[in-house]
Amino acid sequence: MSKTTPTALPDFVPVRAAAKYLGCSIATVNRRIETGALEVVDISGPGAKRPMRRIRRESLEALLRPVEPPSNPFANAMADLFAAAPRLTDEQATRIAEILRAGA
Repeated sequence: MSKTTPTALPDFVPVRAAAKYLGCSIATVNRRIETGALEVVDISGPGAKRPMRRIRRESLEALLRPVEPPSNPFANAMADLFAAAPRLTDEQATRIAEILRAGA
């Protein structure tokens, strides 16, 4: 399903258009609204039989933005440790290679 470009979206997007933009079902958009992942504005008037919700364009765009992976303190510490370690001599590298071949 092709997505609409972000610049073509109005500031407030109907649920059906949001589903088309995201490439998902209307039910999925409604679930995202209920969990707070999408910010909506109710534009229905007084006495309306059902709400007329519009999703903020910024909220849709934010949902599609890449998320940075969480920091891994252990991996960071290991990377720092390896970066600080002295380089192996040719003799050490050869001896390690022999040991690994013998164990295989």
